[in-house]
Amino acid sequence: LPRTTSRSYMISVKVIGGKAAANKLKNYGLVIKGASARAISKIALRVSNDAKQFAPVDLGELRASIGIDFDPSIPQAIVGPTVNYAAPVEFGSRPHFPPVEPLAERGTSPHPFLRPAAMQAKQYAPGIVSADIKQAIK
Repeated sequence: LPRTTSRSYMISVKVIGGKAAANKLKNYGLVIKGASARAISKIALRVSNDAKQFAPVDLGELRASIGIDFDPSIPQAIVGPTVNYAAPVEFGSRPHFPPVEPLAERGTSPHPFLRPAAMQAKQYAPGIVSADIKQAIK
């Protein structure tokens, strides 16, 4: 049987540029958050523009009400209309009794405008986020 002995070794490693690398790593969180905020802002603008294109137009109030509420500190963006009749336009409605008689009999058919814009974003959003983060960490 071989004899076992306990030995300890000390290794010294000198990292050149270690402080600069450590500082850069500390800043990466902020850099990525900033890049994410830029990407989210770009995506929200595109979703807003697409929703405006898809929105049905009578007087243009619905289209004009579509806006963006952007908070870069999170980062988060909410895209949507502010008019109170947007949901019945998007999803349709049951028969009801507004001043227009046919609605009492049939209701309204859905005219989606925000959902299709959001579905399109699923296709291009990852590319925007990826490109903005890659650009930020160069």
